[in-house]
Amino acid sequence: MSVYRGTRFEFKQTQECLPPLNVAVLAGALVGGGHEVRAIDLQVETDHEAAIRRAVESWRPEMVGITFKTPVFNQAREIAAIVRRYAPEAMIVGGGVHATYYPRECLEGTDFDAVVIGEGDRTIVRLADGVPPEEIENIACKRADEIVVNGKKDHDGTICPESSIHDLDELAYPDWSVFDLRRYAGITRLFYEAAPVGFLETSRGCKGRCVFCSRGVYGTSWRPKSPRRVVDEIERMLEFGFREIEIVDDAFTTDLDRATAVCEEILRRKLDFPWCCRNGLRVSDVSEEFFRLARRAGLHLVAFGFETGNRKLLAEAKKGATLEKGRRAARWARRSGITVMGYFLMGLPGETEQTLRETIDYARSLEIDLVKYNLAIPMPGTRLHEMWRDRMKVTHWDQYNFHAPARELYDHPNLDWDTLEAYLRLGYRRFYLRPGYLLRQLGRLVRQRRLGISVKTALQLVLRRGKRA
Repeated sequence: MSVYRGTRFEFKQTQECLPPLNVAVLAGALVGGGHEVRAIDLQVETDHEAAIRRAVESWRPEMVGITFKTPVFNQAREIAAIVRRYAPEAMIVGGGVHATYYPRECLEGTDFDAVVIGEGDRTIVRLADGVPPEEIENIACKRADEIVVNGKKDHDGTICPESSIHDLDELAYPDWSVFDLRRYAGITRLFYEAAPVGFLETSRGCKGRCVFCSRGVYGTSWRPKSPRRVVDEIERMLEFGFREIEIVDDAFTTDLDRATAVCEEILRRKLDFPWCCRNGLRVSDVSEEFFRLARRAGLHLVAFGFETGNRKLLAEAKKGATLEKGRRAARWARRSGITVMGYFLMGLPGETEQTLRETIDYARSLEIDLVKYNLAIPMPGTRLHEMWRDRMKVTHWDQYNFHAPARELYDHPNLDWDTLEAYLRLGYRRFYLRPGYLLRQLGRLVRQRRLGISVKTALQLVLRRGKRA
């Protein structure tokens, strides 16, 4: 038994809207390894520094983990500094997508002692067991006056996250006991039917090659959990107190037979709960029969990444889909009684005002209930970032944000920011302000008792975009 057994481990969460799954997953791995775990989700704390200080001074953790994405890296760096101030002896470990792609930057000039590259389930346990960081694969750490990076490199010199876990059924179950679910009861009813809502992963990785998506932490190797393991995990979540579940896989229906088996197992066990796939399904990996079965099993909302209404742009984005497949998938889901949400990207490579108009018209022609437009952002780790590297104007990570993109981030090859944002607003207006659409949605929302929140959210989308112009 290692002398580090029983180490107290504390997580800081910098970005999630529901109880963060990644923290629960790593907590489960650590508890399974014999360690004590406490978590802080800063999204539900009003005073971050005070919350961190209370935790580290009362608990005195020997290790503190901070998980973060690119847009909140600067916040994560500040959190690490706060931890160092109140727990100077603790090892501070970072992880997530940004740490995977930029391990050196996450360590240089920061209070992080080490960052995990790729999946952390096993790595974090080895760290807590007391294994020296420099002896662990897929990790970067400080040693004396140098930074050691133990990770395989891609052809362009960047770190390539490798899947180290092949059988996901062997993973520990997420430990949701580190969160107080009462703090997550106030969710919007636009997307969800019940609260609290819990995230569920049924697979890792994605075989897609979309130019605007990164390989992320899990890479391009798609690895599923068995249907039995998935539904076992669902039962645990329902017993813990979750009332709705959101599947957050990048590619839940890659194996449609497996996804079908998950639905059949839910029905076999007579589990009655609502669930959704708001992270999106690929339009080429679904069927009408699947949606009918999934609706019976509780699926009430699904999203698709339609991206664009232009055939050429869709093909060049390496989406692996067609406009016809998108139209068909939306029709199948909608006619099965499922609410359908569509995601679109404006500003893809080759975008023009004509293609933007085609995207808006395509969105209006689909059988969907909700639409979300974003401007294409060349996130680290994506092919788009490599293509537009010379067009980037700043390197301030806060600006890599799909929800509030800064016009100072990069120059689009064909369009200026005023034009892109004008079409973004136009897309929302032309979709949501159609008389026929409003009448159909009015009836649906009255039946579902969601009228007030849906109108409020739609107006916020339109007005907020207007203020940004």
